[in-house]
Amino acid sequence: MFPNPASDIIKVSGDGVKSIELYSASGAKVRRAEGNTMNVADLPSGYYLISVATQNGTVTHRIIKK
Repeated sequence: MFPNPASDIIKVSGDGVKSIELYSASGAKVRRAEGNTMNVADLPSGYYLISVATQNGTVTHRIIKK
């Protein structure tokens, strides 16, 4: 995932990315996007969890929105 920290767009590299879900630090789902990019320009700054669904399963990472 890049860039991290992000200010407007998050891109996920790799093959087979189906969707991206973004969660607040408290665990509430904030946004969902199909494919490998997500616009986060309108979100407040802070820490988020990003969950990436691929053909091989789901991976979750922390990302910073600046």
